[in-house]
Amino acid sequence: MITTALQFGGGKDSLAVLHLMRPHWDEILVVWLNTGAAFPETEAQMREIAAMVPHFLEVRSDVATDIAEHGWPVDVLPIAHSAWGAALTGAEGLRMRAWMECCTRNFWGPLHQAMLARGITRIIRGQRNDEQYKSPIRSGAVVDGIEYVFPLQDWSEDQVFAFLEAEGVKAPAYYDEVNTSLDCWMCTAYLDLKDAQIRYLRSHHPEKHAVVRGKLREIHAATIAALAPLESVL
Repeated sequence: MITTALQFGGGKDSLAVLHLMRPHWDEILVVWLNTGAAFPETEAQMREIAAMVPHFLEVRSDVATDIAEHGWPVDVLPIAHSAWGAALTGAEGLRMRAWMECCTRNFWGPLHQAMLARGITRIIRGQRNDEQYKSPIRSGAVVDGIEYVFPLQDWSEDQVFAFLEAEGVKAPAYYDEVNTSLDCWMCTAYLDLKDAQIRYLRSHHPEKHAVVRGKLREIHAATIAALAPLESVL
């Protein structure tokens, strides 16, 4: 029974940790969480990885349905557009929620439950300490009986690229245009990191970009309106 999982997102860091752990592939379950809104490039990459490693598991969620039911993820939340805010005020319009809730419901939660169901006792990730967004836990932590191991924890981004080059592993082609891995194409949060991904979406997937841009316009309008009372009392 395999009790070690390598949670693989497809970006440069998970690629580096995957190849760093190559001697142990027979003992590792490579796991990808597919939210149903993966970029086509990521889906193609995962098919390649699944064919390459001995043990591969795709865990699925349905972020599009969840967004329709619970709201779009945002960095700044106009409270009247949240579920509770709308219930209390009767406000209508686009439903929104903090991105932490969306990620928990559609990524971290389903992934964690899948690990518990499989009896996983060790999780390997390509998390680095110098990333802007990262889990608060560090390598060696134990949560719910699962030990977390982050082999790249003290690496820099340059070290990751240097390792991949030394191993003869090519980073995904989108890194020529985007400086982070591609997450859900329909995500409307993390905008402090999202400029390049949205430009990439516009260039390579214009029909998807049209959806995201439309929602971002609605989010912008609702946020500006929500700020008006604050501005009036300053």
